[in-house]
Amino acid sequence: MSRVSVIVPCYNYARFLRQCVESVLSQEGVEVRVLIIDDTSSDNTPEVGAALAAEDSRVEYRRHEQNRGHIATYNEGLEWATGEYTVLLSADDLLTPGSLARATRLMDAHTNVGFVYGANIRLLPDQPMQRPRTEALDCDWQVCNGLEWLEAVCRERNTFIDSPEVVVRTRMYKTLGGYRPELPHTADVEMWLRFAAHGAVGRVDADQAYYRVHGKNMHQDLAPTALHSLKHWNAAFNMFFNNYGHRLADCTRLHQLASSSLAIMALEAAYSRRNRRDRAVCGELVAFAVQLDPSVRSLHGKYQAGFEANRSIAFWSTRRFAGVPAYLLRLFALDSWQCIRFCLTGNRDGAAFLFGRVRAHLGLMVRARFGKEHQRQTFPAGSTVQAR
Repeated sequence: MSRVSVIVPCYNYARFLRQCVESVLSQEGVEVRVLIIDDTSSDNTPEVGAALAAEDSRVEYRRHEQNRGHIATYNEGLEWATGEYTVLLSADDLLTPGSLARATRLMDAHTNVGFVYGANIRLLPDQPMQRPRTEALDCDWQVCNGLEWLEAVCRERNTFIDSPEVVVRTRMYKTLGGYRPELPHTADVEMWLRFAAHGAVGRVDADQAYYRVHGKNMHQDLAPTALHSLKHWNAAFNMFFNNYGHRLADCTRLHQLASSSLAIMALEAAYSRRNRRDRAVCGELVAFAVQLDPSVRSLHGKYQAGFEANRSIAFWSTRRFAGVPAYLLRLFALDSWQCIRFCLTGNRDGAAFLFGRVRAHLGLMVRARFGKEHQRQTFPAGSTVQAR
């Protein structure tokens, strides 16, 4: 039977702690040990943690005398881990029934797999807990070469892993190290990239954990805006490629793919409904996108013209009947002439921007003319590969 060490860092999550630990202790088909690390919580975490340890010999409770922060707490737990496999489970999250058995069976069968993940279920406040797709100990799985998985992540940066659904082969931590304190928000991202550069990656086709969404999630404090989050992701990619790029045959290309992906996400955020009217925020995001990948200047015009997620076509439909002459004058006489002038003067960035805007306007008018629904438009740098 596989042995799994489960680390449960806790800071003022006493109200969730018991449910979290019980979701681990009830796992079938594995032998578990749990370490609760209380990082000087100010609520009743000591009482709950001590009670859990007294009720079950598989549970150990520790409390810091001074707050050490989440990265130091995580790494302390990794030093404690002695099982073949390790899980880091925040005290506000839960495991689904059978999740550990599903993950460890895959890694038992494929010794080259460094970590396994699956899907997670968002657990929202005041909503009933959704039932997992399966609670069986067996399910379909896929094993991917680590370098192929890295390329998929670089091509389209998604929040592909939230962390509670991951089971890691403990020797990966012992050999390659744990969480980097320089990356307070994306230390786990850099770690998954690092592990993928040294082994295969497994994915189980099942809901492996519940990820609780509430007003005090740590990632919201560390990255309260889209720009903060994207900068953290960029730092994780930079650290990974700087330290482990020598292991990749085409490091430069992959790094460029990652930068392009983040740049496009910055443009999407800049022209989202939430940010497009805030010129300061929009400008910062566009500047960050161009800094990451200067070639996205040609997409800037498309996004400014309204290519964004879930944008309604109704406004453009109205323009078929009101102000069409003025709109066409601007489109063809002003933007097009300005684009030609930029081309003649050698201003390729300005020409690319206006050309993108002209094309976007024309596309929106065609959609309005034929009554088609506006669909989400993305502009990936190459073919898109889903990370999960």
